Amino acid sequence: MADPVAPPAAQLKVWYPAGRLPGRDLEVRGIGCREEMPAGIVDRPRGTGDWLFMVFHGEVELRVADETRVLPGPMLMTWAPGQSHWYGRRSSRWLHSWVHARGPDLDALAGAVALPHGVPIAGFDPLLLEACVAGLHRELARPDPEPRLALLHLEVLAREAARAAAGVPASAPAPWPEIRRFIDEHHAQRLTLAGLSRRFGLSAQHLCEGFHRWFGAPPIEYLIRLRLDRARVLLSDRNRSVAQVAAEVGWHDAPHFTRLFRRRCGVAPSSLRQG
Repeated sequence: MADPVAPPAAQLKVWYPAGRLPGRDLEVRGIGCREEMPAGIVDRPRGTGDWLFMVFHGEVELRVADETRVLPGPMLMTWAPGQSHWYGRRSSRWLHSWVHARGPDLDALAGAVALPHGVPIAGFDPLLLEACVAGLHRELARPDPEPRLALLHLEVLAREAARAAAGVPASAPAPWPEIRRFIDEHHAQRLTLAGLSRRFGLSAQHLCEGFHRWFGAPPIEYLIRLRLDRARVLLSDRNRSVAQVAAEVGWHDAPHFTRLFRRRCGVAPSSLRQG
């Protein structure tokens, strides 16, 4: 089963006047989401003076290091201020999403995350840039937009771009996110390796190996850690008994829960209820 994703964002294109954000450390000049362009090439030999983040949703022609290339989408390009832009598609219409921004805060962020620029980045999820566009659009529409919040949206985008460039996938492929989400949502129920294997149509070995690869632990170990983390929070409420907490996180045998908690956490559950 495929991991469900958010539907494509609505088409959007907004340019902002100078001074929309207070101060001089960050300026968001414009944002676009799924803007459709006529056949043709954008050619800016000196760029625009902005950092430009751009996702191409389909095939695109790009000039990279003085070489013209035809690349499949989706794909991300990031250009630094003053870096030349040459992109588009001469034979047909094309679709892109983008952010133009500038300022010392963004320069510092790009340096801090070692943001690659001027090179195509494959394996980048377009929804990440669309989420940034949506967040910036909401913030800059406010009567009192906050530069630090706008920068946080850009930081997520920049860090995801750097991860994708380094070959780190933005997320695990199907069906692993769905399996983890199922465990997260049903952790208090009786879950077994055999039951999970039947539900997702995988052998127990494949389920354990794949889940461990993407999330750092086999599914039942992940479940135990999740239950114990939840138990720590519930135990801080002195109106709940240890037995009630054990049952709420999926263990109806309170003595077994107490022994497991002490072995894994180094303290008895009751010790978290003091003070």
